[in-house]
Amino acid sequence: MAAEQFFSTGKLHDLGFDDRDISRAVAERRLIRLRRGRFSTPDAPADVAAAVRAGGALSCVSALQAHGAWVLKPEQPHVRVARGVAVGAGVRLHWSDERELTDSPLDGPETAFALAVQCQPFRAAVVAADSVVNRKILELPLVKALLLSTAPGDGCWSLSTRAANPASRHSPVSPCGVGGSGCAPR
Repeated sequence: MAAEQFFSTGKLHDLGFDDRDISRAVAERRLIRLRRGRFSTPDAPADVAAAVRAGGALSCVSALQAHGAWVLKPEQPHVRVARGVAVGAGVRLHWSDERELTDSPLDGPETAFALAVQCQPFRAAVVAADSVVNRKILELPLVKALLLSTAPGDGCWSLSTRAANPASRHSPVSPCGVGGSGCAPR
């Protein structure tokens, strides 16, 4: 995803657009108004645009997928939204205690993985963990730390019963399980 596909009004002003230029670009469909003060180019990824339209950033398994991880395809885009933001429909929400999110429409892999661990059923979280390690999106020590420190959410799975060994149920067909038992030292 190119960062040049999503803009705030402030960013457009910094690029030399005035309000009239922005209105003209929207009228000519060179920019899409996603919500007040947020715009995208017409070729922007639909799931990221949906996240911005909802008032947040693409996160959790949706962001992991955008970063190249293999995950179970979500039915709706997963979006991290600051508490108190008026939210659009059609997304799976992850409320954030941050008062405002950054201008980035896509959460980084570490934030996305931490939310995925909370959100997904245990086996799906292990699949995501295997994927982010095998595809070198996150390093194994960071993944282990996130698995041990992330509180369970939505009641999907409980770290209290699995925290001692989060690798205990990794896929036997994975070339490198979360515990690293299938990996040779390099």
